[in-house]
Amino acid sequence: MSAKKQLSRRDFIKLVGGSTVAAAAGTFFPKGSQNPLLAVPHDYAPKAGDTLPGFVKELDQPYYVQDIVSQIARFDERARAFSKASYVPGDGFYEPFYELYPELKGQSETLAPYRDPAPKKAENAGISYTGYTFARVSFDPCGPLGSDEVVTPKVAEQQTPVEAEDMAIRVKEFCKAMGAYDVKIGPLDQRWVYSHRGANKNDTWGQPIDFKHKTAISIAWPQDPKFMNDLAGPGPNLEVGKAYTYMAATSIMLADAIAALGYPARAHHVRNYLLLQVPVAIDAGMGELGRMGIVVHPEIGPNPRLVTVTTDMPLAYDKPIEFGLQDFCANCKICAEACPSGAISTGEKVERNGVMVWDLDEVKCLTFWGTNGNSCGICQVSCPWSKTGNWVHEAARYYASSGGSAGTVMAGLDKVFYGDYLPGDHPEWLK
Repeated sequence: MSAKKQLSRRDFIKLVGGSTVAAAAGTFFPKGSQNPLLAVPHDYAPKAGDTLPGFVKELDQPYYVQDIVSQIARFDERARAFSKASYVPGDGFYEPFYELYPELKGQSETLAPYRDPAPKKAENAGISYTGYTFARVSFDPCGPLGSDEVVTPKVAEQQTPVEAEDMAIRVKEFCKAMGAYDVKIGPLDQRWVYSHRGANKNDTWGQPIDFKHKTAISIAWPQDPKFMNDLAGPGPNLEVGKAYTYMAATSIMLADAIAALGYPARAHHVRNYLLLQVPVAIDAGMGELGRMGIVVHPEIGPNPRLVTVTTDMPLAYDKPIEFGLQDFCANCKICAEACPSGAISTGEKVERNGVMVWDLDEVKCLTFWGTNGNSCGICQVSCPWSKTGNWVHEAARYYASSGGSAGTVMAGLDKVFYGDYLPGDHPEWLK
């Protein structure tokens, strides 16, 4: 056999198809376009229906089942990067945590830049404290919405009979009317519920978590690329905080509505959640896990933020999906190459808590946020799946989802036509 790899008929068709898309893309986006996301019209308005793109396949069980290699343990919320970043010696939490997890000792010190006060973060970002403040306050409404009493509304004594299919439609349309891009409903796997509380440094810290809701409503919220594409400035802070605020309010309203009909419900948003949002969303059919460690949606890529409402109300379930992302991410690596912190692995999948996934160093990621002074969305906006808005990119999605060498071809074409990731700028009023 020749040492040179033979080109199969299928790969040849893919190559021709990719070249066709490339030629068309070159017409619209010449090499070196600094901010392709800003040049492409994005329609992130809520969808009217739930029709899946033709390249998406529905599955009877999540695609990652084939990647489970051993028993999956529930994750301790106290060990989240955001939790570890808050621990300091003598605070009553630092010592107990590192007694439980001595192998993590030192991570709190590494994450120290994340604890810098706002004026210092503004200085690190190279912007005024005024601009930084206007971006930061977009998170503020989430705090008062995060108490246990607010996220867990009182259930009405009288239960209103409902029909599962009808209620699923009502739930989805309500969330989209509030501004959500997509809503999926699936079973709540108890493996994705945190084992112990650890986000809030109060008397609930370290308490075991035990709630048995059967259903999870996963809600995806879109983000505006013109703000997310701002590396060194406050754009991501403003946009992420805005999304979280709208998500928190919507999830609480939805939980309130369900409870008013006589069914238990709980909102899980940025200031108070008891589960892993990503695998819950994947189980519900929201997307696949990408190399960067977040959900990639088949239509808007890794752009959306996630929020969840759990309940026991009868609701019709969606099916988990796949669209060739595992093959694509295995060959692409653009997000890893663009990541300034080196947090995203360029290697093969590794075993993490019983599942084969691409490694992600959350400490490196969050430390960069601190030293940079702002949130970061480079992995999200650099991903080829985040480029939408016209027939060229839609054709590219269909092509890339075919698997095999298609991911390699499309990742290469993305680099040819867009070049290396170059951040955009933030508006004058945020400087």
